[in-house]
Amino acid sequence: MIICIETNLEGLLSLAKSLRKEIESFTFNINEQKTASFGLSMYRKNEDINTLIKRVDDALYKAKENGRNKVEYL
Repeated sequence: MIICIETNLEGLLSLAKSLRKEIESFTFNINEQKTASFGLSMYRKNEDINTLIKRVDDALYKAKENGRNKVEYL
């Protein structure tokens, strides 16, 4: 889990996409390419932490269902 304070949706998406690309292009010491999927969400006013984490988790599952190596926002 990565928590970004004082950022907007554009910054959040930019960070996640950058991390995804870096992982995808990195040459690991094994003969296998690795990728990463990211589920994103932003805190909503008066929301409790469990609701926020559930939404992020749902976004991650959506990214995996859509073919992995994706960034999804809910």
